[in-house]
Amino acid sequence: MSNPHIIRFTLKQHTPLIHFQSQQAYAGLRATEVKPKFDRFILERLGAANILPTWIQGGKKKTNGAVPLRYKMIISNQYVKAKTIERDRKSAPPMFFGNMGDEYENQLKFLSWSFQDSQMTLTGVNCTILLLNNDEMNGKTLKQIIEENLEIFFFLNNFGTRQSKGYGSFSCYSINENVVSNNYPSQYHFTVPDSNPIEALNKINLFYRSIRSGIHDGRADRDTREFTTTFYFKSLLFIYLNTFKNLKWEKRAIKEKLLNWHQSFQQQKDSWNSANQSFDANKNNSNAVLARDMLGLSSEQQWKSYGKKISKEHIPMNEQIKIDRFKSPITFKPIKTNNGYDIHIILQQIPNAMYSTSFNISNGRDHFQINTPNSFQFSLPDFLRWIFNPINIDITKHVTTGANNNTHQTLIGIYSQLAKQIKP
Repeated sequence: MSNPHIIRFTLKQHTPLIHFQSQQAYAGLRATEVKPKFDRFILERLGAANILPTWIQGGKKKTNGAVPLRYKMIISNQYVKAKTIERDRKSAPPMFFGNMGDEYENQLKFLSWSFQDSQMTLTGVNCTILLLNNDEMNGKTLKQIIEENLEIFFFLNNFGTRQSKGYGSFSCYSINENVVSNNYPSQYHFTVPDSNPIEALNKINLFYRSIRSGIHDGRADRDTREFTTTFYFKSLLFIYLNTFKNLKWEKRAIKEKLLNWHQSFQQQKDSWNSANQSFDANKNNSNAVLARDMLGLSSEQQWKSYGKKISKEHIPMNEQIKIDRFKSPITFKPIKTNNGYDIHIILQQIPNAMYSTSFNISNGRDHFQINTPNSFQFSLPDFLRWIFNPINIDITKHVTTGANNNTHQTLIGIYSQLAKQIKP
């Protein structure tokens, strides 16, 4: 008979964890990060009315709204490998920029892997939960509630820095020595036929750039610094807004109002045609919205080609709380398989506060205000469903420079998989 006050579970690690502990270079997954996140997860799934006061430390919520449940979580990080992230930009892991800047020398960053054995052959960690209460509510104890939610919690969440982009991915392997089913409930996923986790993260980066910023790769001549484009893929968010919603995103407005972007240059850069889409580069900005930040608020952006830093500050309306941070509503969950990696796309709901609200955009001297779209103008599920449909976007014909190269073929493969998963 199992101990009614102990839960033992094992996690498998799929991608490296990024951490900053320069004095503790071999730190791995931490209970201090996992437990508060798991407590919030249980509260959201059950609702406050279904949480016994005796399950809560102190018997009530904290003043910050947290509900710490009465158990202790222990995560064993006995065997850990940590690799220093070098300052060299070329060797940096994808989607991570913390190795740049003056503060780097005083705060090293690491890619961390945890192992269950001293031979370091099986990635993951052994964990224990010690329960301090076994009262029942609606026929279930806190132990049963935790056991029922561990697998789905670790599937829906990553940990550490850049977690929404696939870093720090763990999944439950066993609970109380019973191997779990690993039946992952994501609506969209694509396969990367490569067992290298960095390659899996590279593919996530490529896909995310294709939907949000677009991809403009190339090289600069050493002598003249003239830039030659090798691959150009127009942002699918831009296409969606322009074609389907008759809207403009904020990028053009920023260029015109804050970066002294001339009309002739505007026409050269933004007029874009393909077999399926045609855009008018001369439209004004009266229908412009702050769109890219609906996929994660970036309060500061470096426009390197212009030598400018652009900042964004929320302007609260009435009694609205000021928005300083909004993480991406898209989380990528890489799961290693026998054939490489399955990349699951997990969607969170965009908070109502992010819709139809105003931001001040500034270059430090000049500024202007722009609103985010309303919920009719932008819905994340509708956006993905639209761009994944080959009737709307033909990925094979979407590239103007570098068509059919390796990058283009990779994107064609990803979108062909996603097209088959569209639901009515």
